[in-house]
Amino acid sequence: MTGEQPNAGGVTVRSEIVKASGEPVKVDYMMRRNGDAWLISDIYLDGAISEVATRRSEFAAILKNDGIDVLIRRSTARPISSPRLRLKRSRAVFARSPPPT
Repeated sequence: MTGEQPNAGGVTVRSEIVKASGEPVKVDYMMRRNGDAWLISDIYLDGAISEVATRRSEFAAILKNDGIDVLIRRSTARPISSPRLRLKRSRAVFARSPPPT
């Protein structure tokens, strides 16, 4: 985690993932409170690409071109993956801010 920022909908948690190649990727989580728990409501890659908006666009294209049955079949057969999220998770290292002094 590299920081957090309160906003009208909850809190934005800023973080950075370092890929196996050493390339850093900014990942921000939009979080909202639900009772006693916090839920992730969206994920922004590189500070600007909303995964919710990306998925909504992917779903809309499938619905328009192929229909609801294909969307259901595709979403239950395997997770719909975003090429932007294809990090080698087993090798990803979470970069953390140093503790305050």
